[in-house]
Order: sequence, then C-alpha cells, then structure tokens
Amino acid sequence: MVRDDVVDLMVSTFEVAPDDIRDDASLEELGLDSMAQVELADRIGATLGLDIPEEEFTASSTLEDIVEALQRRQERQKEARSS
Repeated sequence: MVRDDVVDLMVSTFEVAPDDIRDDASLEELGLDSMAQVELADRIGATLGLDIPEEEFTASSTLEDIVEALQRRQERQKEARSS
C-alpha cells in the first residue's frame, strides 16, 4: 500500500517517530526540510517505480496529499502501460 511505503520511508530514513505521523501532518511539521523532501521524493520514486518531480512535494504537503498524488501517478502509469 502506498501510504505504508511512505510511512516506512519517513520512519527508517528520516527518523520520524511513527506516533508523530498523521495524515494531516505537513512534511514541515514532521521535520522534513526542503532537502529531505527532495530525498523523500527520490526514495519513494525508486520504491514505487514512479518518476516524481521534486516540486510535487512541498513543505505544506500532507501525508494524505502525497499518498493521493502517488496513487494518481500509479493509475496513470498503469493506464499508459495498457494502452
């Protein structure tokens, strides 16, 4: 599941406490600065096999925003493969 992958990366790579992770928490609230946001996008892209533009993740993006955007990207990628 996309959300689980994102949370696992936040915990393992950026040492975000699991109890601090809420769907409505922004990346900034979770302690991820702009460099960490770029790294998160890169790692999520590699984990999920998606090309994620760096600007997709901003300090104000919430976990819910990110998960929804990633799910849309996955759907578009699946549709492109089946065409």
